[in-house]
Amino acid sequence: MKRAQFDHDEVLQRAVQVFWRHGYHATSMQQIFAATGLKPGSLYLAYGNKASLFSAALDSYAQLNIAKLDQMITRSENIEAGICNFLYMLIEEAQAEDYQGCFLVNCQLELAANADELHGRVTQHLQTVERKFAGYLRQTHHQDTAESLAACIMVQIFGLRVYSYLCNSKQQLIDTVQKGLPWLQWPSAETAEKTH
Repeated sequence: MKRAQFDHDEVLQRAVQVFWRHGYHATSMQQIFAATGLKPGSLYLAYGNKASLFSAALDSYAQLNIAKLDQMITRSENIEAGICNFLYMLIEEAQAEDYQGCFLVNCQLELAANADELHGRVTQHLQTVERKFAGYLRQTHHQDTAESLAACIMVQIFGLRVYSYLCNSKQQLIDTVQKGLPWLQWPSAETAEKTH
């Protein structure tokens, strides 16, 4: 049987959107077929089942966000400024009318009660993000300090992603995150916008 030809990256981006919108459990296969444009045979041949497609979508989303962080660090004056600019970017994303939070955080909350393989995969991706922050911070801090500060950043990101549903004030979000991470040398939000 000839394998169908399609853009896997595009399919995964569409899969992310449908899972993000409805959640893993509430997303039906019919919604997945409609969102990806794939027929059942092609989808099952390429990804196996719903859980496997979800895992691939998680991988794709996580890789894109790690790339965003790396790009922000590279474009910024120094590592701490890059982290600040990344957090400013998350606050900007929260201003969108169709704001949906963070796909990984949403999945972590939805799947936490299951403690299954899918929840473990989400956890691994979030831990990878934390290790990425720690890796950058080890360039300017001792290892134990870097790991502790990376955990502080993750706490702020989790809070920001969820609290943004309640608060749509950009300035309040900025003030709150800055107070939660006072050890960072915060550039102005206007300066940060130039790096996006």
